[in-house]
Amino acid sequence: MDFSVEPIITRLDDLRTAGTFRQVGGAGDLAAAYDDLKQAPALFVIPARNTGGRNELSTDPDVRQKVNVTFAVVYGVQHLGDAAQRKALDALAPLRTAVFDQLIAWRADGEADLVLFTAGQLIANRARDRTLWWQDLFSTGFYYRKVA
Repeated sequence: MDFSVEPIITRLDDLRTAGTFRQVGGAGDLAAAYDDLKQAPALFVIPARNTGGRNELSTDPDVRQKVNVTFAVVYGVQHLGDAAQRKALDALAPLRTAVFDQLIAWRADGEADLVLFTAGQLIANRARDRTLWWQDLFSTGFYYRKVA
């Protein structure tokens, strides 16, 4: 029943291969990189939220339930020569565009809904290591089915 972010990571890893990002990973990679980002620009895909809809079947105990999935793409961008981080913000825009081009209107698997953008926000702008962290949220969905 769980939605895996692995197909998303695999798809976005093409951007690493193309040279857009130096690191692409998941939640465990983000935990290690957040305190000491060594390979920037970087992106990490993490599950953010799942919400369930109502049962669409009226035959008890059968279930057909829509599960809405939100996942985050977290970007780590550095600009070591820019204490104000303005250049890091400028560098972020084409990175986000590259990710949007890979994800918007794509299906993570054959039965999932199309991926849509939900929201974006600044997570941290750290002066100590001149790292800017940004998060974009994307949504998709799938159906959980159980027939007795």
